[in-house]
Amino acid sequence: MMKRVLLGLLLVGSGGLVGCSSTGDTSDEVVNPDLIVVEEVKPEVTDDASTSAASRANSADSEKLNAQKAVATYTGHPLDNPASPLARKVVYFDFDQSVINDEDKVTLNAHADYLIANPVAHVRLEGHADERGTREYNVALGERRAGAVKRYLTLKGVAASQLNMISYGEERPAKRGHDEGSWALNRRVELVYTKR
Repeated sequence: MMKRVLLGLLLVGSGGLVGCSSTGDTSDEVVNPDLIVVEEVKPEVTDDASTSAASRANSADSEKLNAQKAVATYTGHPLDNPASPLARKVVYFDFDQSVINDEDKVTLNAHADYLIANPVAHVRLEGHADERGTREYNVALGERRAGAVKRYLTLKGVAASQLNMISYGEERPAKRGHDEGSWALNRRVELVYTKR
């Protein structure tokens, strides 16, 4: 517990402060211990957890509102609006997996809504894999990934006729390199709109 010690220095008859004499006088005055005042200062009680949670919620609401305003005021094509999830046209996968993660579902939901609202739109789902594994295996893995995206979109209501699939396996890497950073970028499905 924090304590602040206040020294109540009462100088009797000297008219100055102990040890602060401008004359350099180092008097032998003794401070009476009964004159030392100890004041206990209690810490301010605040509910930091609820305050910060409320602050984060307000910040998230503000960001969401700003994003909605940016989407609403954009005058270009909706697929090109950088503030819209439609601007993101790549979904990524974990190593040797074809399971769509939650973050990418947000992106795919936006594309599903767009494709349903625009039945003439058409998209090609290009499946890719990193360089590890045989060529044949990676082509099959790219196909599984593209198939997972196609299934997800059709379950959301997109007409299967709006979707085509192709697998490039490891043949068209997004980034050339033999490290995890490069491989992570290469494990993907790209949504390529052939008609908007």
